[in-house]
Amino acid sequence: MRASVVVLCCTLLSVWTLGCGNSPASGPVVTVSPATLIVTTGDGATTFAAVLSNGAVGPVTWSLSGPGTISTTSGDQTAYQPPALGGSGGSAMLRATAGCGTGCGSIGNTATITVNTARTGNLTIAVTGLPTVAPASLTVTGPNNYSQTLSTATSTTLTGLAPGAYTVTGADIVDSTNAVVNGKWTAPAVPATVAANAVVSVTVTYASLPGYGRLWVANGAALDGFTPGDLQVDHSPSLTPTTAGRVQGLAFDSTGAVWTAQGAPDAVVSYAATGLAGNAALSPAVTLSGVSSPEGVAIGPDGRVWVANCTGSTVAAYALSGGAATVTLSGGAFACPRGLAFDAAGNLWVANGGGAAVRVPSSQLGSNATANPDTTLTPPTGATQPSAMALDAHGNVWVAFCGGSAVARYASSTGSVSTTPAATLTPSGTPPSLDCPVALALDNSGELFVANTGPAGASGTLSWFAASDMATGGAAAPLLFLPNIAVGVGGLAFNPTPANLPIKH
Repeated sequence: MRASVVVLCCTLLSVWTLGCGNSPASGPVVTVSPATLIVTTGDGATTFAAVLSNGAVGPVTWSLSGPGTISTTSGDQTAYQPPALGGSGGSAMLRATAGCGTGCGSIGNTATITVNTARTGNLTIAVTGLPTVAPASLTVTGPNNYSQTLSTATSTTLTGLAPGAYTVTGADIVDSTNAVVNGKWTAPAVPATVAANAVVSVTVTYASLPGYGRLWVANGAALDGFTPGDLQVDHSPSLTPTTAGRVQGLAFDSTGAVWTAQGAPDAVVSYAATGLAGNAALSPAVTLSGVSSPEGVAIGPDGRVWVANCTGSTVAAYALSGGAATVTLSGGAFACPRGLAFDAAGNLWVANGGGAAVRVPSSQLGSNATANPDTTLTPPTGATQPSAMALDAHGNVWVAFCGGSAVARYASSTGSVSTTPAATLTPSGTPPSLDCPVALALDNSGELFVANTGPAGASGTLSWFAASDMATGGAAAPLLFLPNIAVGVGGLAFNPTPANLPIKH
């Protein structure tokens, strides 16, 4: 009997040894790798593998006790995911179990996982209102001189941030791909407070910057704002904010504010860009003093606003903040000045409604003086009353002549401009494409837009000429002709000015 007991005990001992699987010498073995792991809430997943040896056989099953989750409960591998930020820490046990053949129970091995509570936080940033032209460029600043720039069109998450106050600032976005005029989008800066072991979410919201991405046309005591789609498809403005008087000239400064030369009563008034987002009456921001029948305005390279005063035949410069004129130019070179433009060298071009189109050198613009032009342009045959001027990307000078209804190009070469026209556009069609043109503007492609007053009592018209027609001149049919666009049209300006033009914002 004692011998039988000994045999039985040995047999039981052998079976138990095969089942335990922890000693390579005693039988099948399951090994979990890694055996230990220290993680933090909010961390990414870690892959664990089960290695079978000494006769251990699959399938492998996994079980988890404690905080966190696993990606699968079967297979040679599984991924352990710690709790998300905001979850609790603690100790977790990850066990892999396998078989060991006929007559043997299951065997296994356990990994120990320590989950610490995060001392940092995450910031998720979503972006809305973007145009299709580009993702947003964001700058995130925060404690301890933290600064990071990133790009996203949807959302992104910054991890491991020290607790504290952060600011997300989105850079302005410009649609520089549009052939007519650039759109511009902006977003206010967004604050965010990051806490330890937490996720904070913020949204950066973009919106079209008021007044940008449009051709603006003076329409009596209103401004008509045309997007490229308005021009090409709808053929009517989608915005028409109103002003205090009949607008005769337009210019935009670097803030997007519009400056208007007005008559009845005479005034030069600026309106903030925010007012150009709808159709309400505009509220004056700055009103200049000492103007006299102002016919045109321009923003100079020095940042001042220049005013053409028809009555008195002067051209005066003012600070954008208003006040009295800082410079007043006068003299026989001026005869009811109407159109103003600056070239790349800072020289001032003046279209005199009762005289000629002339250039005043930049050296004469610093103080009150009698203007002494260094260039006088000869009008095309039959053309009189220069009313508007514009300079293209090549430095060529364009002049609109109300009398004779012509627009002439004067070629530029090495800083000098020919005094006789290189090409002249003349009227075509019925009603005519040119009919007392009084305002000019060039788009991103260098193509020409012309505003015409038409005969007395008639509505104004708008003509858009292709670059090929501009090169050859003659009675060209415009790419687009919009009749009846305005009453008493007297100003034309893109916002923003194309970047390749001499003076831009």
